[in-house]
Amino acid sequence: MKSRHAVLLTAILALVAVFAALQFFTKPSGRTWTVRIYVNSTDPIALKGIYDPATLEIYVGDTVVWVNEDIRPHSVEFENRMTDPMWIKPGDKWSYTFSAPGVYNYRCMPCFCNPMTGKVVVK
Repeated sequence: MKSRHAVLLTAILALVAVFAALQFFTKPSGRTWTVRIYVNSTDPIALKGIYDPATLEIYVGDTVVWVNEDIRPHSVEFENRMTDPMWIKPGDKWSYTFSAPGVYNYRCMPCFCNPMTGKVVVK
């Protein structure tokens, strides 16, 4: 009788441990991240536009929203051409959901004199 209780208790504890481990080691996905686009006001001569943050680490299934807070239009153009260049007017936003792991470098085409670049690392 004691051995049955011990086996049952061991099985229950094992299941609890498995579920706890799954919760701990499961990667979050489906989150939404924001990248702000604006002019770096600390550099009044160059008035260089920036992506903030310039580098973002996310997971497969996450979405990035680029928000243009500048008074000029900007674009998001990926080096690998996975999408057409997206123009974002002042006050507008554009989003993309990443479905594959990798490193995705992008830039703003109108800012070719002052390179405005960003990177999304998808795990």
